[in-house]
Amino acid sequence: MKKISKTKLSAVYAKALYESAAEKGEALKIYEEMNSLREALTADDIKLLSSPIVKTEIKKEIIKELSKKLKLCNVICNALDVIAENGRLGDLKYIFEAFNSKYYEENNIVPIVVKTVKALSSSQDKKLKKKLQELLEKEVLIKYEIRPEILGGLVISYGSYQIDDSIEGKLGRLESVMKGGK
Repeated sequence: MKKISKTKLSAVYAKALYESAAEKGEALKIYEEMNSLREALTADDIKLLSSPIVKTEIKKEIIKELSKKLKLCNVICNALDVIAENGRLGDLKYIFEAFNSKYYEENNIVPIVVKTVKALSSSQDKKLKKKLQELLEKEVLIKYEIRPEILGGLVISYGSYQIDDSIEGKLGRLESVMKGGK
């Protein structure tokens, strides 16, 4: 039997969950609750849920308690039950990623990572978001990362694209040209 990768298998669960949510008109709600669950799970929780030693019933009870605490809807609770029954709770990280990707794709959203030396002001953030939305002709979801090593400027990444307008990037390109590279 051919082994299926975790990411492909996770995409199947994520697609089923998204379609169920969309059918009920609750895609945004499910997206928000899935991200709440992702944030609530600690590395120790994931390790415990991934352990082949811990019985499925115990794992389901842990998820059930967490679901109650977070007040997760039935769509997510049912999906988590199926994931637990199939022994895939250890793949939750991949399922979260796949679900978010599906949500973004279906809702015309581009997730973008912007690396800066320091946090942008509110007006800079608004200008950047507006410019990126105009450029991509889609809604953008920006995640900022503070990276002092870039020295200044921005590094913008989305999909397989990267715009490097950082001082570190410019110095690297200058060094390459000076060494005879292109």
